[in-house]
Amino acid sequence: MPVAPTLNLFCNIWHQYALTNPPPIVPPDLANVPCNLQFGRKVPAHTLDAAIWLLLPKLTDIRDPAIGAGLQYDVVEVPAGSKRWYAAGLIDDQAKGFPTETRVAYLGKAYLFASPQAPWLWPVPYP
Repeated sequence: MPVAPTLNLFCNIWHQYALTNPPPIVPPDLANVPCNLQFGRKVPAHTLDAAIWLLLPKLTDIRDPAIGAGLQYDVVEVPAGSKRWYAAGLIDDQAKGFPTETRVAYLGKAYLFASPQAPWLWPVPYP
């Protein structure tokens, strides 16, 4: 029998946040959402340098980048409170209709997409 992934972390989600702004200081749209962060575990349909995947409970309100919105993405902080910022894209579901259904988001480090980049840099050492 398939086993649902363990959602062992918590993340914060901000909807359609402009990466041209500094990292958010306003409360997240969704706070302390259970999640599982995976590096390179899934195989993308296209070539990506580094695949970072976020698994979330089914029906979690995380959104693809808005068409024509420029550098606006759902911003995810994983783990919650860590200041490790990601831009979310390619949102979809896996195992839809099965007990193991999970929402999945492809993530990229926010500073790779942001302008100016410096405010989005992660803390060192990584928490």
